[in-house]
Amino acid sequence: MEVKSKWAAAVFIVMALVLALGMAVVAAPAGEEAKADVQEWSSVLTPNPISLGIMPGQDIVLMELSPNVATDNTIYAITVDPNAAGDLALYTPDDIWQLRKSTNGGYWWETMGTGLGAGMPAGSWTAVDMAVAPDDPNYIVVAMTDGLAPQQTAPFWAPAGPPFTSIVYVSADGGATFSTLGALGLPATEAITSVDVSPIVSGIHQIVVGVQDTVTGLGATALEGVYVWGTGTPPSLTWTAQGFTPANIGVDATDVFNVAFSPNYYSDFSIVALSATVDTAGPAGDTWVHLRDTSDNVAPLWDDGVVFPGWPALGASLSDVTALSPDESEMVRADIALPDDFDATRSGKRVIYAATAALPFALDAGDADDAWRITAGTPWRLNVLGGTSVPISSLSHAGNISGGNLLAGGLGGVAFGFNFAPDIYTCTTPYS
Repeated sequence: MEVKSKWAAAVFIVMALVLALGMAVVAAPAGEEAKADVQEWSSVLTPNPISLGIMPGQDIVLMELSPNVATDNTIYAITVDPNAAGDLALYTPDDIWQLRKSTNGGYWWETMGTGLGAGMPAGSWTAVDMAVAPDDPNYIVVAMTDGLAPQQTAPFWAPAGPPFTSIVYVSADGGATFSTLGALGLPATEAITSVDVSPIVSGIHQIVVGVQDTVTGLGATALEGVYVWGTGTPPSLTWTAQGFTPANIGVDATDVFNVAFSPNYYSDFSIVALSATVDTAGPAGDTWVHLRDTSDNVAPLWDDGVVFPGWPALGASLSDVTALSPDESEMVRADIALPDDFDATRSGKRVIYAATAALPFALDAGDADDAWRITAGTPWRLNVLGGTSVPISSLSHAGNISGGNLLAGGLGGVAFGFNFAPDIYTCTTPYS
């Protein structure tokens, strides 16, 4: 989720830029084997966010690359003018939200997005996630929701509602115009956290969203955590709940903080979801990664050991002997990164990278943020800062499993009590 205060957003300008542009140039050859025995991380220098003038006076909240960025040099960004109303508070309807597009690698930007934001009610609202189709640089999806505002006391995501309104917008013309998809029919306290778009399957791009309940406390998590638009044969042009419920997940009620389609969705039909449960204080931690084959509607719908041989029946926990993972009341953002040759149905290709970002003063004793690799359902902490807890809010992988690179962006901003300078880290041996 990319919701933040004014100062935090200024820091994220740099983080988003480096994550987006950096991944276009650091990919290792696909056939190169990892040779190190442990993961080695190095910091990436970033420009001064005060002097960064990509969009003068604008906070760049979200950024995505065209899948053909190496040849078309196209970048999309969602920006907001934080001073449109002359205020220093959180984003409001008086602030101006717009889609920006660059076709020359970020040197020049044009304003796009007719129809983006249509139907959102009065109140504090924001763009929470954006995705570009992996096989069509002109197909863009943006999720917006109202009422989520970061603060430094629990609950850390304070609702300006309920009721909330979450809307998914789609553009098929490179961001020139947007239309809305049908309503999800979420309960009043629930909101979209994340969105992704698949390659074309059965003639249509499918869209997946993750959902959280914004109320903290025992059992106050989403009744249904994942919805997909465009599933079925022929495709259904409506939202379909994917059975991400306590009964099907097999763990405590859970909020979904990130979702992703498999890069090879046209063959493995798989969704990856990262969720956080209510605080259980148990040995497994509270952050989990789950798998779903959307073509298989026979129970169990998630984490099916027949469809995904060797995968844990409860999903994979982001915890080991060194640390437990954050619960839903601590979490600010989480991310998922998948190698190009990921295949959820093949244990040797089922490699998932995941990361969490919680407010450091909110973490329970023994909990920690970090980046993780899941191989065959077993978590391996990647120790971005050598074992020190570090909130990682953005994660990107370039290349195949055996020869890829991983880039991690640390959550920063004085509004969250962190260092003002963003932290960007790269690892050339994430699979070692």
